[in-house]
Amino acid sequence: MGWDFGLTPACIVTQLTPRGQLRILREFIAERMGVEQFTRDVVKPQLRALYPEWTLEWDEDQAEWEQITGWGDPAGVAASDTDEKTCFSILRDEGLDITPTRTNAPIARIGAVESFLVRMVDGEPALLLDPSCKTLRKGFNGGYQLRKMQVAGEERFTEKPDKNRFSHPHDALQYVALGHNGNPGAEKTESSRAKSRSSGGYKTA
Repeated sequence: MGWDFGLTPACIVTQLTPRGQLRILREFIAERMGVEQFTRDVVKPQLRALYPEWTLEWDEDQAEWEQITGWGDPAGVAASDTDEKTCFSILRDEGLDITPTRTNAPIARIGAVESFLVRMVDGEPALLLDPSCKTLRKGFNGGYQLRKMQVAGEERFTEKPDKNRFSHPHDALQYVALGHNGNPGAEKTESSRAKSRSSGGYKTA
């Protein structure tokens, strides 16, 4: 699972096969909702309904679902001003073993997703997207956009995407891709990537 926090939280459910194929199974998105309410009212009920074979294995000693793990925005380690809880401690209290990625740099996150987009696995794409993930799909088809740089001459784009309804689920996808696949693309500089990119969020083969 991949998580993006804030008041427009998103959670992406994935499965990485032994062959290295990333299957994106579901997207959960909310607006004006904290991570605790989002987890309790949206994510956990949907997980129980859609994947009972995963969620029935509740470990009473550890108080968690053993088959579910995931990654989230490392900014979520910051404590709330009101109760000192972090996003990760809230998820842990809800039985979800979610850990922060080692970076939230856009260049690394986007590179992690691109590493699946540009290759095949046994004759199939390395990234498969379930038809139910409509917001992610629209983001891949152009909704997820990089910000245009205000420079004269050559058209260039920054590494940071526009914040819109597509960016939150795509951020969550990028965190889970980082967790599954390390940190590809981090060795490239910001300037070289900015020159080579189009307005789309990802570069594909």
